[in-house]
Amino acid sequence: MTTIAWDGKTLAGDKKCELDGSCTRCVKVFKITCAPHGTPALVGCAGASADCVAVVEWLKDTSKIKPEVTSLSALFVVPTQRGAWAFWLAEALVMVPLCKGAFAIGSGGAHALGAMAAGKSARDAVMIASKLDRSTGLGVDVVKL
Repeated sequence: MTTIAWDGKTLAGDKKCELDGSCTRCVKVFKITCAPHGTPALVGCAGASADCVAVVEWLKDTSKIKPEVTSLSALFVVPTQRGAWAFWLAEALVMVPLCKGAFAIGSGGAHALGAMAAGKSARDAVMIASKLDRSTGLGVDVVKL
């Protein structure tokens, strides 16, 4: 699947995509602008590629019809006056606010959480997860607000 990690400052995701048994590189973390106010935000997706693309486009403008997804877990990070706030989205696309601090999703999420609990950054946590989870790898992309 993948690993997406949020350490409170940085959103990181691995680049490994599996298509019909073949591996390729892809981008799973994005810095987006949300309509209508031009608010910057971060989003990282784990799951089916088509679902991820549909959700990223919807998060850019939530006045559009909410897409139907079947295999998705996403982290959505928005800035506030007191710092960034992270939300978790799954198939129903309901935003569940997360506690402040580290969070990770995907098949390597538990490994990434352990690494961040030990003081590693989100980027380093995804790199560590790639050594322990065979569905995570091929490098890391990082985005910040």
